[in-house]
Amino acid sequence: MTLKHFFSFALLVAIFSFSFQSAKAQTTYTWEDYSLEFTVPAGFQETANSGEKFEGKSDRAGIFLFGLYPLSDASITSDNLADMLVELAAETGMEVGEAEAISFNGFEGYYAEGEIEGVPTFFACMLDPEGETNFIISILHNNATDTAVKIVTSIHKL
Repeated sequence: MTLKHFFSFALLVAIFSFSFQSAKAQTTYTWEDYSLEFTVPAGFQETANSGEKFEGKSDRAGIFLFGLYPLSDASITSDNLADMLVELAAETGMEVGEAEAISFNGFEGYYAEGEIEGVPTFFACMLDPEGETNFIISILHNNATDTAVKIVTSIHKL
């Protein structure tokens, strides 16, 4: 191996290693208004953080919008949550055929995948069985379903 090939190989290894580490890097955020914590991809930019919503994006990870919204409605139960998801998704312009059950970190609810204005979307309605506030989660992404699922399933109460 010539010195030129060695340096070329070393440069490729360095670039690959940096890219791999950058892809794995994550940041933890806290939505203090609701004592929720979650993990988002590196490069995530918070765009709103209030009692009404938490929103942000990560261009690097292909997340155009991660939105977390409180839903205070005592009439919502696990029995009608799937219907609520279909109704709320329709209000955003997303057509949902069937909602799938999901459960993680003490939350239970339903999710659906579809598109809003041609953009792939992960949409969920989550019940907090031990609290009074439930949550809507909307993630518009660039074919980054795995990243969307990782964000959602990282959500937990402090």
